[in-house]
Amino acid sequence: MNKIIVSSFFILSILLSVGAVYALGLNLVWWVDYNGGLDDWAYGIETDSLNNVIVTGVSYDSSFRGKYHTIKYDSNGNFIWEKTYDSGGNDIGWAVATDSQNNVIVTGQSRSRYYTIKYDSNGNELWSTGTSGPFGTAYGISTDFQNNIVVVGTSGGNYYIIKYAPTGSIIWTKSHNAGGTDYAYDVAIDPQNNILVTGTSSKGGFTRNYHTAKFDSNGNLIWSKEYGGAGWDEAWGITSDSFNNVIVTGRAQSNHPNDYLNRFHTIKYDLNGNEIWSAGEIIGTAWDICTDSENNIIVTGGYVVSGKRNYYTVIYGPGGDVIWNDIHPVGGLGEPWGVVADSENNIIATGVSRISGSDNYYTIKYKLAPKDNPPKPEIILPNPKELPMDHISKILGIGSRRPIGEIMDEGNTSDTS
Repeated sequence: MNKIIVSSFFILSILLSVGAVYALGLNLVWWVDYNGGLDDWAYGIETDSLNNVIVTGVSYDSSFRGKYHTIKYDSNGNFIWEKTYDSGGNDIGWAVATDSQNNVIVTGQSRSRYYTIKYDSNGNELWSTGTSGPFGTAYGISTDFQNNIVVVGTSGGNYYIIKYAPTGSIIWTKSHNAGGTDYAYDVAIDPQNNILVTGTSSKGGFTRNYHTAKFDSNGNLIWSKEYGGAGWDEAWGITSDSFNNVIVTGRAQSNHPNDYLNRFHTIKYDLNGNEIWSAGEIIGTAWDICTDSENNIIVTGGYVVSGKRNYYTVIYGPGGDVIWNDIHPVGGLGEPWGVVADSENNIIATGVSRISGSDNYYTIKYKLAPKDNPPKPEIILPNPKELPMDHISKILGIGSRRPIGEIMDEGNTSDTS
């Protein structure tokens, strides 16, 4: 591991108010990208008990045929292993989870059906399984305290949930009808092993609502909640905290009917589904959410500044107050689709950045600045000698950003990218 002190490249973030855990905010520790030669989009991210970082997504070939591509990094951003799944059709890895044994489980779509793969901590495949019923796409995955695996997505126009045992055998399946054309995009497990699912329900025309449902460990519905109005409102991420509260995020238009622009919108419910607070006025799309050990809430998504699409990350305290936020420029096109907090409350986000005409996986890690012991202004770089040629790590310093790509129109209700 190379450790380089670069004080002139020290990344200062915007601090809106000081929370109990943070003083100076978060400092960029490292970033790493993956270029498979054409377009590569990272959608899912998770850490394991050793704070290794696992990302998954899709890598496209010259025929624009996708393959699952999963990469494991250590906590310093050094490459450990990568795995590709190619059915010969179109395969997209949408989400990744880990269990207590540091196994890695990825899910997504293969030939327009759910397909889930479990690897051990060294990247050896343990099993894989797919659905044989109606067409569908798995978008979210999580593991419970018994290392069971819960996969969610859409099939037949409904939320479709599968719970697997650690061995890959199916425990149960459930189809949940939210009253429209329904897409479940994310799943989380609360401290009581309940299953939390969020996504969107289309009510016809240009109207979509957040739809969040809580199930017990046997798949029985406990409650469901909707948020939305006349606009295009889509929930993309869900998480829980130590008090069994449920927090969802996504993009909403209905709260601003005068312009119908997409805005970050985060809602916190108590364990019974009662709304505690909602927040978010940033124009953009919030794609993912997580909580840290202090029950702070981290949201990431895409945000346009001066015509450039950037990573945007915001931390809310448990009461909904903004503790910290950061705009991370990656050039003309950057979109973070996943975020996770590790056991040290560091934050890692992943997504896409367009570099030299192609889209690459792009993963960044922020290190916390404790109130009583701010970190030294140092950036830890992965050792380039240990990385394959298509894994490039750099300091994001002055002069290193290239103008790339085109901005997305946040007023376009058909945009899901």
